[in-house]
Amino acid sequence: MANPVTTTPTPTTTAATTLPVNWAIGFLKSIGAPTTQNNIDNVLRWGNAESGGSQAYGGWSNFNPLNVVTQQGDNSTGAGGAQGDIANFGDITSGVAASARLFQGNPNASGIIQTLRANGSTDQLNSAVNGFYATWGGSINLAGASPTPQNVQTTGKGIGGLIGEAILSPAAATLNVLGIKTPLDSIGAVSQFLFGDWRYVTEVVVGAAMVLLGIFLIARDTGAYGRAKHDAESAAVIGAAA
Repeated sequence: MANPVTTTPTPTTTAATTLPVNWAIGFLKSIGAPTTQNNIDNVLRWGNAESGGSQAYGGWSNFNPLNVVTQQGDNSTGAGGAQGDIANFGDITSGVAASARLFQGNPNASGIIQTLRANGSTDQLNSAVNGFYATWGGSINLAGASPTPQNVQTTGKGIGGLIGEAILSPAAATLNVLGIKTPLDSIGAVSQFLFGDWRYVTEVVVGAAMVLLGIFLIARDTGAYGRAKHDAESAAVIGAAA
């Protein structure tokens, strides 16, 4: 078999559709498979068939399209779903690393790794994936899945995610229309970090409240009230001594 030609996928227009392609490329590189268009399309088919573009746990939005379960040291940010242990990840690097480690570390998944490294066809990958899934009674249909990158939806991001995107997306879109190129990936990442999880929202709110309380107490103790209190205490001490 001739060595497969590594290709660069055609850039997409939004950060949402770029994420699945970048995830697929990162996964292929992590398992030592060529980043051909065929391989990228097959990983996209696999991710779309497994979880699709919108899911509270796993899925493209949580950088876990293959719905791998939590593993020790995998930097997951949460776990849940129907199985109770489907991982969520905070960034693409963590999701790719955990997925590659799981499939490379499971002897039952060796057929998947070999097929991707050989730049196998969709039918070959479908057979390999279902051979692996059959070990625990599962099945999937890669042949009927779309290789088109799915838009990453807001489902699973919570109300905070919707608020963040509502604030940031219009501004980015307006600048883009005016011809001003904006780092949409960075904006999306900041939005997801700040607003994508209520834990972050809670931490930010509580932290800000504590800082404000500290500033208030310092201002009170060093301001007019603090000086008056200090003078009164000093006068009381002097009077008692006299």
